[in-house]
Amino acid sequence: MIGTWINFSAILFGGGLSLLFRSSLSDSLQLKLRKALGILTLLIGLKMMSDGFDWGSGAGMWLKQFGIFYLSAMLGILLGTLMRIEKGMAALTRQAQKLFSNQDQGGESSRRIADGFMSCTILFCVGPMTIVGPFQDGLDNNFSLLLVKSVLDGVSAMVFGRIYGWGVLLSAFPVLAIQGTISLLAIAFGREWMNEMMLDSVSLVGGFLVLSMSLVIFGARRIPIANYLPALILAPVFTRWWLS
Repeated sequence: MIGTWINFSAILFGGGLSLLFRSSLSDSLQLKLRKALGILTLLIGLKMMSDGFDWGSGAGMWLKQFGIFYLSAMLGILLGTLMRIEKGMAALTRQAQKLFSNQDQGGESSRRIADGFMSCTILFCVGPMTIVGPFQDGLDNNFSLLLVKSVLDGVSAMVFGRIYGWGVLLSAFPVLAIQGTISLLAIAFGREWMNEMMLDSVSLVGGFLVLSMSLVIFGARRIPIANYLPALILAPVFTRWWLS
């Protein structure tokens, strides 16, 4: 759960700085930071996919692994589309953005703090990183993706802290609870049930999702990443049936 604790601390740190200095990052600095995070996310995705292939087993095994990855991704996005995962997350995000735009810049009213808590909780807890990051952290102690999320959430907390005040700090606790639960479940059940090849399949699908996230961070293309999330469950199941 190291990555989740870092994420929790980053939100508190970013929100705390905003309360102390009441200032936000300049547009140019935010653009540079966005590019740096995009590159870092791209590299993490490539490494995760590379780690997912069993390079010592020959071309036949690579093709089988790629076939399972491809089938899982296609069926995953089909299920995700039918379940309307992306649209549901988008609706929650729009609701949060509406709350942001409706806030005045007045005093620290209890309503304002409550709105800040709800809005920032949605923003920090809705998205593929919230699931893939702690899942990867719990399975193999790899919290690199959560480091990227921590920077993004910390910067967001600095910006939105000027609007909501203490509400931003309070939103760190649902992040800790949700991501911590995912990591603990992965530790308790994932490691016991999943063998090494199944973990590799999760790394392949997770790496693909992270690569897709990098395109979103760069603003190059809009990809329904959330609809692919069921593939994280399908990939190890298919691997257990066909390769174990």
